[in-house]
Amino acid sequence: MFGVYEGQYIDYTLKELNAAISPESNSNELFRDVLNTSNVARIALFKGVPVGFIFAEKKLNNNGSYHLSIVTIGVKADKQKYGIAGELIKHIDNLAQETEDIKFMTAFVQNKNDVATRLFERCDFERCSCPNHFGTYTGCFFFKSSQ
Repeated sequence: MFGVYEGQYIDYTLKELNAAISPESNSNELFRDVLNTSNVARIALFKGVPVGFIFAEKKLNNNGSYHLSIVTIGVKADKQKYGIAGELIKHIDNLAQETEDIKFMTAFVQNKNDVATRLFERCDFERCSCPNHFGTYTGCFFFKSSQ
């Protein structure tokens, strides 16, 4: 029993899920910034209970088209290994394909996050050969066309 939710309480639910999944990155300042952007946020439900989330920001490209940048994704530890993260990415992928002006999707994965690397590779993202720094983070970018 898995579903993807979007609704009026998504901001609160996202913050609560992030606190449970990744408490060290949970801050009011982070969520004020994240939730005040042009974004797409979805919650994964398992038997009606929120167990995961994905957040992507719609970004303008130089040519006037857009892309979705997957900013964060998380699934509660006891619900990992059920394919929920992959389903969340698939949902965002379908949205991108249905939206004419969104040409591709990106994600940044920090070094040593082998689980996230495998996840994006399984979801047919290609690892980019671009600089491996994003601000103070080191890692790699992933890319997937939505056309």
